Amino acid sequence: MKLVVDTNCLISALIRDGKTRELICSSQMKLYAPEYIISETANHKLEILKKSGIENNDFELLIKILLSQIIIIPIQEY
Repeated sequence: MKLVVDTNCLISALIRDGKTRELICSSQMKLYAPEYIISETANHKLEILKKSGIENNDFELLIKILLSQIIIIPIQEY
């Protein structure tokens, strides 16, 4: 199955270890996202850290893991 991930989905997966995170980490789907998902998520980093209660190092590791499961589409390919 192919799905498009938006910034809200990624932020949700960063804040809570729930179904969204589980789905992103599932190997049964091909996930795609526009390139700007990275900058949009970075713009909300402080809010994510506050709501999730995780430390910066854990955030960086978690976002790397989640983004490794998503195929990022460059803006030139839209």
